[in-house]
Amino acid sequence: MARDLQDMYSISILMHFVFTGGVLCMTAFVVANMVGGVVRVFLCGLFVFGLIVELMITCILGNLILYESDTLEAMIEGTHVYTMHSKIYKKWLRIILTKANVPTRLVAVSVFPLDIETFKSLMVTTYSFFTLLKTLKP
Repeated sequence: MARDLQDMYSISILMHFVFTGGVLCMTAFVVANMVGGVVRVFLCGLFVFGLIVELMITCILGNLILYESDTLEAMIEGTHVYTMHSKIYKKWLRIILTKANVPTRLVAVSVFPLDIETFKSLMVTTYSFFTLLKTLKP
């Protein structure tokens, strides 16, 4: 199931990161240079804040998936599995424990994992491009 999610959303997550980073950079440039009126700057500032929160929530959810998949094995081992009498339940439990050995991590095109480190690096890269735009302004 994790592989299906990975295959389905991998390219769209990468496109989302790239375009959101670009829009974030350009909108921050508009806010910093006070282009337009006060209302436009305020609305662009709210838009920048919303983009940052949205990226942060996406990366936090990726961290949550990784954490839950890491703790799955420990949670199963902490239950009373020895009381299971059916062989079908024991077979499913073995399958779950085998799958739980490898943590589930959502990755955008095998390059960007969805975690807080990716969020931090995206913010640093966006800020770098923002300062580049600010220095190139005549």
